[in-house]
Amino acid sequence: MRFAELLLDARHAARAGDVRRAAELQSRAVLLIAGVHAESPADPRRAWMLGGVQYDLAAMRYRAGDPGAAVRALDASEQLYAVLVRRTPTAAGPLADVRARRAVVRATQGHGASALVDAQAALLGLRAAPDPLGRPDGRDDPGSARVLALCGDVLAAFGDPDLALAASDRAVRALLGPAVAAPAGTRPTSRFPAGTRPTGTFPTNRPGSPHPGYLARACRVAAVIRHARGPGQADRARRLAAAAAHLGAPPTSTLLEQRISSPLPPDLTLGLRGALRVAERRGGDPGTASSLLQALAAPETDGTPPGWSTDPTWHGRITAARPNGPTPVAAAACATMLGRLAGDILSASADPLVGLRLMLEAHCLRAAPAASCHAAPGEPADQAQAADPAWAGLLDTASRRIAAAGDPSFALDLASWAERARGGPARRPVAALDPQGATGIWQALPC
Repeated sequence: MRFAELLLDARHAARAGDVRRAAELQSRAVLLIAGVHAESPADPRRAWMLGGVQYDLAAMRYRAGDPGAAVRALDASEQLYAVLVRRTPTAAGPLADVRARRAVVRATQGHGASALVDAQAALLGLRAAPDPLGRPDGRDDPGSARVLALCGDVLAAFGDPDLALAASDRAVRALLGPAVAAPAGTRPTSRFPAGTRPTGTFPTNRPGSPHPGYLARACRVAAVIRHARGPGQADRARRLAAAAAHLGAPPTSTLLEQRISSPLPPDLTLGLRGALRVAERRGGDPGTASSLLQALAAPETDGTPPGWSTDPTWHGRITAARPNGPTPVAAAACATMLGRLAGDILSASADPLVGLRLMLEAHCLRAAPAASCHAAPGEPADQAQAADPAWAGLLDTASRRIAAAGDPSFALDLASWAERARGGPARRPVAALDPQGATGIWQALPC
């Protein structure tokens, strides 16, 4: 068929380095397959095919230096997989992958608030997969590990470094393989964390094994975070960095490393719980901070949910930690309290990084219901929410503070979310991306 020839030609052009030509051919294939899909939209095979070619088109558009077109292609792919997942649970994996990719694109643009929503949606989507852990020993499967590696990088660049480390460590443990991972239910005897011993060979010949670049990314992100946390973790950081260097993957720059050199670098020692403790001393309401710290603590009973400490989303931890089962209302209550506390800190100019950490985590918790695989068919992970002028004002305040710090892309992203909170259209900021800059993240990794 003609679209099969177009797809093959697009792949050849991409391998030859002519990404613009590849994107043009892939776009023509998308149009043809979209026509076939429109003839029978209920046919899951056609939906799978169209979702896949849109996903590949996004990679080509991104590599060609057009992030806006890449996001639009990922939006289209997301809508197809979001409908499919209701009939075919195995679509949860591709849906999470699409959202993780979009998180990377947005993070590269500097749109941290949008990137965090996509990363959270991807990670929450893994929980909805038919077999979230994927293996008898409890480790994540290769597809989930790929999403964890990408999202760990996004979280490290813009989100809670504690969650970033949880995601990256899980990715490392899964991708290193059974030969080097600690057995389920045992404690490692080495000072090196479970599954991160840099000996052994990356098992690229295993069926479904991802590119070693994902393991290299996860190792490097974890190494940078641990190095920032002082001498006590220096040995682990060195081992992780050495593991990344010996994988043979292209030495691409991670999102975290790029963000460190930005006007507003992340504080890799300041997670949400640390920010709450600081807020108690810097003008925040002590009662609110104390209540939130209790809500974010693991239950002290034998009913602690399995995997609680390695869940890379606060929404997952909060909803799973309730004695009577998951309650999204608990997450919504935490979001409200976090927003109020963030407003106290940002308005007092006490500590902008602490205020921003609290505000971004509230932002993620507010967006979590839309991130569920069980939302209405076709709804994006960052769909518009009910108007909330108070929340819009807080986002505007944060946007102005970030703009003053010299980070216009991040400020513009927050301003777009403020517009949504006022009930305006869900417009996404699109910034120009240097094609040379685009090669550092996605181009070196398979799509």
